[in-house]
Amino acid sequence: MSLLNEFNSTSPVSNTSGTVAIPLLLTFRVIASLNGPRTVTIDNSSNKVQLEATIGWAANAAETTVEFAILRDNPNTGTVIFTTRQSGEAGSDANQNTTFEHIDLPKTTGDVLYYLEARVVTGSATVIGPVTFSGAEILPNP
Repeated sequence: MSLLNEFNSTSPVSNTSGTVAIPLLLTFRVIASLNGPRTVTIDNSSNKVQLEATIGWAANAAETTVEFAILRDNPNTGTVIFTTRQSGEAGSDANQNTTFEHIDLPKTTGDVLYYLEARVVTGSATVIGPVTFSGAEILPNP
């Protein structure tokens, strides 16, 4: 059984649907990050980091596809460690809630920065909340 060693998260003060309005572009933009005081600090290079994200977004056009990515170390130019896509349509299928989890093995010690980014692939979309991004350092099995 693995042990949780450290936990950090980021979310708006009021984390409900409609609390943010972040228009998505054709290029990736940061929508949440684990950096600064929310950095994940790795004590041992064999430790893993469990990353979880929940993003509420709205499709503003028919046949809208949004791509989400987690990058390590730097926004926009860092190492892409995870991507996923979800689709929706304006109207009855407009509001979407995307949740995912990824296990990272950064193979380093010290502060590791993570960035949650999103972009629209087709159509038009806006992140509307909630937005939660968390990281937990996991010690190896004893």
